[in-house]
Amino acid sequence: MTTYHRRRRRLLALLGAGVGTSLGGGRASAAIQPAAQPARAQPAPSGAPAVAETPTVELAWQTTRNGVVQPGGQAAFVDAADAFGCDGGGPTVDFTGLAAGDYGSVWLNLRLVGGKGAALLRGRPCRDDGPPAIDATVIPIQTEYGVARPMPGQFPLTEELVPSDLLPMVEATVVQIGDDEGTPVETVLGEGTMESVLTDIAQGNLWVGADPSIAGSCLVPGAAETVRVDWAVPDDASLPDCEDATLAVALGAEAIACEPPA
Repeated sequence: MTTYHRRRRRLLALLGAGVGTSLGGGRASAAIQPAAQPARAQPAPSGAPAVAETPTVELAWQTTRNGVVQPGGQAAFVDAADAFGCDGGGPTVDFTGLAAGDYGSVWLNLRLVGGKGAALLRGRPCRDDGPPAIDATVIPIQTEYGVARPMPGQFPLTEELVPSDLLPMVEATVVQIGDDEGTPVETVLGEGTMESVLTDIAQGNLWVGADPSIAGSCLVPGAAETVRVDWAVPDDASLPDCEDATLAVALGAEAIACEPPA
């Protein structure tokens, strides 16, 4: 049994005991329970031309480490564009003081609003032991026509953006949580080390709930999906000395529009 599976069993036991069962002042935790089933698309009025709206993602989350909800690691739905980065305003995994045997999870609840689209996971490492590297995967580009974002995978992670020997030591698994007649069903979206998972995310490989390249698979407004990012450090891991550096990983999501109807 891998370290990930051992930690996951321990985490699920803690969640079953009531760890972090509320989110946003009494609202049922969107970050712990599977999201509601996708809403049905509404047809356009007869004779009216179909207009494709720009989709966006709203995000709720909960972050735990060793079974404890982290300070600032829990929030109700906000615009995902305002909850991604290294400023502490969104879901962040803080690896400061990491030790062998540590484990944790980030529950992400994604809700599509606006037009039809697909949700794409985003992630980036953060550090404060040197000047921040320019991360073209998350920083919008200002053009004379407005703000544009690069396509996923155009700017893969480089050594400058993965600054620590620590990330390859952390096991990570990303799962999507669905529902089959009331029974939670987990689908693995990516797994490996935290470094390899971040690379998959940067290359635009981790779609949630839909793939815009597959006809008919796009999410409709109101659709909600739940994703969990699990991480664990093996009990026998020999970690590098990172006492003088703070290393964290910011997670988030964004929406990619589907092709407009013909």
